[in-house]
Amino acid sequence: MNRTQRTISAIIPVCAPVPRPEEIHVAYRDALAGLGEKVEFIWVIDGPYAGVVESLRRLSGQGEPITIVRFGRPFGEAAALAVGVEHARGEVILTLPPKPQVRPSDLPLLYEGLEENDLVVAVRTTANSASRRRLRQRLFTWCLNAVAESPVRDPWCGVRMGYRKVFEEVPLYGEAHRFLPVLAHRLGFRVREVTVHGATVGQEQVGKADRERDSAKFLDILTLFLLTRFTRKPLRFFGGVGLSLFVPGLLVAAYLVGAKLFRGEPLANRPLLLLSVLVIVVGVQIIALGLIAEIVIFTHYRDVKEYTVAEIINQG
Repeated sequence: MNRTQRTISAIIPVCAPVPRPEEIHVAYRDALAGLGEKVEFIWVIDGPYAGVVESLRRLSGQGEPITIVRFGRPFGEAAALAVGVEHARGEVILTLPPKPQVRPSDLPLLYEGLEENDLVVAVRTTANSASRRRLRQRLFTWCLNAVAESPVRDPWCGVRMGYRKVFEEVPLYGEAHRFLPVLAHRLGFRVREVTVHGATVGQEQVGKADRERDSAKFLDILTLFLLTRFTRKPLRFFGGVGLSLFVPGLLVAAYLVGAKLFRGEPLANRPLLLLSVLVIVVGVQIIALGLIAEIVIFTHYRDVKEYTVAEIINQG
């Protein structure tokens, strides 16, 4: 029985100058041609990269299935991916970096893994990577696993293939696109990783960019920790931090006051008293912030969706 031909929408966000985009496009196109599916390419230009646009225009004029979306000013990779999904016509979405992170010839492996899954993520081999780069990757992955249940070992790889519903359900904003597998897994989607060969082209440039974003990655992981653990119960986070400050400050203040009342020790010129009062005030403020967040979440909880329905059986 012949299956209906699918359309795969390959989204390539360009957030930095890309040398020889024609060669990259041809490499991706040739790798996906063997799937026997219809493939469209959506290049989203997030910045004033006129050279990239002109190169893609030439390819489009030659009959290549390319859609070019250009922002008026840079908005970030997450916005580029979100706009790419809006313009995609396929039921299968493939995200590709403008500088190859994996061998293009391994892309069909992701499509094979999509048969029984909702999202397939490429996991790069590290044989060609520098030991320092591998160490940083392991450190960030360990931190990510410590704060969230990560279903993949290489969350920083931008090569992902999944059904449209995954990209429509998972919010793409800020730097959340980097944690797409984690957020999709949290919503109940079936996420699988496929081991592929890391690209040998552009490894130095990619490593340099990773080093420049190291501090930002830690902040992104902290954001993910708050999103995955305390979206519906912010008071547990802020309350815990506030109590850890409030209770010790209160005990120290009570000790100093007791020493004044029962032993006559003076309170003047006691920096510890000022510190304890400051800690108490800060703790109360943090707890109050958690209460305010709880009120906001309670008011808008109907708009916050933390699940997906995989199947409905015997309805009606």
